Amino acid sequence: MDEFIAYLKEVRTLQKKVYLYDELFCHTESLEVLGKANQATFRMFQEALNTEIIVGLSALFDSEGDAHEPNLSQRYFVQNFGTPLTPREESLKKTTTDLLCKLNVKPYRNKYLGHKSLQHFLHRDVTRHSLETYKVIELLNASYSLVQEIQVRTFDLDRHQLVERKQRLPEKQSGKALIKMLSKYNESLK
Repeated sequence: MDEFIAYLKEVRTLQKKVYLYDELFCHTESLEVLGKANQATFRMFQEALNTEIIVGLSALFDSEGDAHEPNLSQRYFVQNFGTPLTPREESLKKTTTDLLCKLNVKPYRNKYLGHKSLQHFLHRDVTRHSLETYKVIELLNASYSLVQEIQVRTFDLDRHQLVERKQRLPEKQSGKALIKMLSKYNESLK
């Protein structure tokens, strides 16, 4: 049961990073504030958070693991606990497969982050991802639900026994709180 808890925790942690990225780098107001602060530093932070999200998504939906040491991925749960999947679980699995394909995470991760494709860096064959906050959150929610459904069925749990983890950071630690603080700081410099 520990592997279920670990996976569900990883999904929620990644969701928090996605929401943080969205709050900091996907809104005009935030970008204006960050631009007045230390733009180069926040650009590096943006790239690091983007990489963390892409690598995290790739890991959660890893297609293969070592036979001797399986990966903490959705595939692990489907293969080891999901046979046969219920119709709802099948639907959730299809949703995650379709969304993952649309987001183009793996080709981007492989060419740009994993292997530093020369063709990509020379702009001859540029691979892009299609990450949009709502699609990534939908993907993570579907995966969370799928693995949780498998957990409930496997261990014959009552849904009231499940621990629900928050998808967002506490308000005082959110990206919006940081932008508000930086905005006040920028104003004090005038």
